[in-house]
Amino acid sequence: MVFADASARHDLEAIVHPAVYRAISAGLRAFDLTGSYPAAVVDIPLLYETGRASDFDRVLVTHCSQACS
Repeated sequence: MVFADASARHDLEAIVHPAVYRAISAGLRAFDLTGSYPAAVVDIPLLYETGRASDFDRVLVTHCSQACS
């Protein structure tokens, strides 16, 4: 239902996205505190749409044609 209603989707994203980014930050901070991990990978489907790409040192993009799926 929310995907058919842009306003409802925006309202849902305003609730969900901050919590998701807090969880990501907490996880990355935990890795940082251990000092054992030289890199971490975070899979974020709406990274650019949420305007958070600059939060990360590097962004890798993959693409697969529909024929591959």
